[in-house]
Amino acid sequence: MRADPITIDRLWLAAIGSAARGHYASARRDLALAERIAGGRARDAAHGVRLARVFVAAASIARQLGDHRAGARYDGRAAVLVAAARSGTEGSGTPAGIGVAEALWIDAIAGAAADALGDGGIARAAGIARRLDALTPAPARDRTEAANDVWDTAAGAPPADGWEVTASALCASEVPARGPSGRELVRAGWVRAEIAMTAGDGGAAVAAATGALDRASIGGSCRHRIKSALVLAAARVVAGEPDGARPLVEAVRAAADDHGHLPLLWAAGMLAPAVGLDAPEGPAVTAELGRRGGLPTVLGARSFAR
Repeated sequence: MRADPITIDRLWLAAIGSAARGHYASARRDLALAERIAGGRARDAAHGVRLARVFVAAASIARQLGDHRAGARYDGRAAVLVAAARSGTEGSGTPAGIGVAEALWIDAIAGAAADALGDGGIARAAGIARRLDALTPAPARDRTEAANDVWDTAAGAPPADGWEVTASALCASEVPARGPSGRELVRAGWVRAEIAMTAGDGGAAVAAATGALDRASIGGSCRHRIKSALVLAAARVVAGEPDGARPLVEAVRAAADDHGHLPLLWAAGMLAPAVGLDAPEGPAVTAELGRRGGLPTVLGARSFAR
């Protein structure tokens, strides 16, 4: 099969969309086909970046299904390819000024930290995550107008900084995709938050999760905003703030249901009892995810289930 870049990109994009809606079997088939078409080896820097993107996506799906060792293998393969390509792809960048290869490098490192955490190695995960510090600057303290569309001072019982998430705004607008979107910076925040949750450091978890939601609100997709709100809800539970987490869980469940993000709806349902909410849709969602190719693991379950 000829290594057609357009076909590889289409398969990768289809897999991303399928996985977001819980169609894991379909997503894995598309990524496996993309890898076969790509040939498994980088011919040049551009081809290496394209293949690394496939591996990063495959790692993410493996982690969602609880196979952290497979995730680590894919992230390692991606990191090797990106390390070879970084110097050759610094031209086209993200809105944050990060080049395509640099963005994938952050993705692979964040993924490796998540792989280590999922395999029970919190110290190893924290060590890997520290490598992100020089690559992922903290978001600006002053929220932009775009971020203010998601955060609202008048909504619900505000957290300590005077802001709360507006449920209806999580997916109210989309930022058109033009290459890398800053997703890797959002994901780095998720990983930092989950490491802090697993360590029982609620304050650090809330700070990292808030930063991730700020970033997602500026340039992230609907799914990134929903998941960032879910991560923040879990962090608030760990921090002993279930009342502050409850409106977030409600917002996540509504948005995930409206937009077909079944894995996030399932995860929010798993968190619901910790904030005093029922999740009557749980059995049906669980059964449907099983039909689609498997159940995701719960983000931070070791932390907020304690």
